[in-house]
Amino acid sequence: MNPSSEQIKQLLFEADHPLGVKELLRLAGLHPGQQTELKRTLRELVRSGQILKEGKRFRVEDPRRAVSSVPRHRVSPGEASRPSGPGLLEGVLHVHRDGYGFVHPLSGEGENVFLPPAEAARALDNDRVLVEVMGRPGRLEGRLARVVERRRQLVVGTYEERGGRHAAVLPLDASLQGPIRVPRTQMARDGDMVKVRLGVGSQILDSEEGLFGEVAGSLGRPGEPSSEVLSIAYGQGFNDEFPPDVMDEADRVGTAVSEEEARGESRRDLRSLPLITIDGEDARDFDDAVYAEPQGGGWRLVVAIADVTHYVREGMALDAEALRRATSVYLPDRVLPMLPERLSNGICSLRPDEDRLCMVADMVFDARAHLRSYELYPGVMRSVARCTYNEVQAVLEGQDVPHRNALRPHFERLQAVSRALRTMRQGRGAIDFDLPEHKVVMGEEGQPARMEKRERKESHRLIEECMLAANEAVAKFFQDEGLPSVYRFHGEPDEQKLASFAVLAQAYGFKLRLDDGVSSKELNAFITQLEGHPEQRALNQLLLRSMMQAVYSSTQVGHYGLAA
Repeated sequence: MNPSSEQIKQLLFEADHPLGVKELLRLAGLHPGQQTELKRTLRELVRSGQILKEGKRFRVEDPRRAVSSVPRHRVSPGEASRPSGPGLLEGVLHVHRDGYGFVHPLSGEGENVFLPPAEAARALDNDRVLVEVMGRPGRLEGRLARVVERRRQLVVGTYEERGGRHAAVLPLDASLQGPIRVPRTQMARDGDMVKVRLGVGSQILDSEEGLFGEVAGSLGRPGEPSSEVLSIAYGQGFNDEFPPDVMDEADRVGTAVSEEEARGESRRDLRSLPLITIDGEDARDFDDAVYAEPQGGGWRLVVAIADVTHYVREGMALDAEALRRATSVYLPDRVLPMLPERLSNGICSLRPDEDRLCMVADMVFDARAHLRSYELYPGVMRSVARCTYNEVQAVLEGQDVPHRNALRPHFERLQAVSRALRTMRQGRGAIDFDLPEHKVVMGEEGQPARMEKRERKESHRLIEECMLAANEAVAKFFQDEGLPSVYRFHGEPDEQKLASFAVLAQAYGFKLRLDDGVSSKELNAFITQLEGHPEQRALNQLLLRSMMQAVYSSTQVGHYGLAA
């Protein structure tokens, strides 16, 4: 039996990681003598864009997966309908490290178009391009006709003065071919590391012209780690500048909440409720605040989230830029925020003693932490304190923290409700691997100095439980109202991986029964057995690898890890 394209694609689709040739041989039930034929099939599938090659492994794009190493272009209003002309296709170019590329149609529909290395080299990764399409279905190939939009706007490199009014910048990013032509500038000295703003428009690269741009600022002399970090960030499509229209909109947003805003949109006034924020020591923006009190033998828990949508409306330049960025990026020496700092660190940050608009999940639980009732509503709040995890932990441990001792009753009530919520979740089978995070601490010269383990303390779990409770209440609201939403769900573990782990665990004296599958409650009980064992962390890590990735869906199908 020869390996069929459909069989290979199905195996890759079902796998939760890229597969190598030997794995595919085994899974397809082929003998070693068919390896050559399998490789030929794989080459054809890669060439046609039906599968992707990562080093020596292969994978297929799976719409169920939340994370993909090949970014998908988000289509802005009107983009997908733009006419391309006969035989032309507009899409986003993704260049493979081996030099070839694929153009993904803007509409998200239809076949990807293969660009051989010579054509892919005429544009930059993530450029929006127009290609002339040739070939037949399953083997479409393209020729670059035009660069519609240069998505990468910034580059870091070494400034070199040349004859007359000319200069060049040698990019740090090795994927960019040749020097970047720039006019001479007074902003930098010869040999400085500089930030270059690339030329925009339909600039197709060729061996004679190459890239052009202008120096946007000096980053100092070579060897600064911050310059290298910034270069990597730019290379991944991130940006530390916002477009002028985005900044114009941000500048028009007020720095304080007006009484008109506080009274509008049926907002409830929570300014007398002692909500607090709890974040890390180095947090710059505060997104959520919490409050708890005993009620009817159970608890009332209030979780308030900054109401960003009041300021960032659909169709605004701010909204389009936030959609493009998708998230804030935290680098060792800086943050590349999703929104301008005037919003992210200002009016959309729940800073203490300042009025802020918020969205509220107001929940009531019984003594066993089962949700009895909930309300979701817009509000206006005033945080009474910006607390840190370490401060809250110290107070809960009975230490004297002068500027936080007055909040001890608030912390203790939050601790009580979070413990009740955790006990309830564990009772229904929620899994807690309790794997610590690690932080790289930078030295004075910007080089990594040491690794620090971030312990998960009671104060961290407190906030985790509050956020989980709020998210479950919101999910329940969408279900109760029959409204469409996006849910995060987590499937059952991979049976083969779990079986392999069970064999390993047995070598350490731990038995994991898999006769009729394993429930999350049984798996959590097994994890409890590992506590205190010298290899606890390693075994937890290996068990975690047998879990399925959490993914997003418009259908609520449950969450194995949370037993929800």
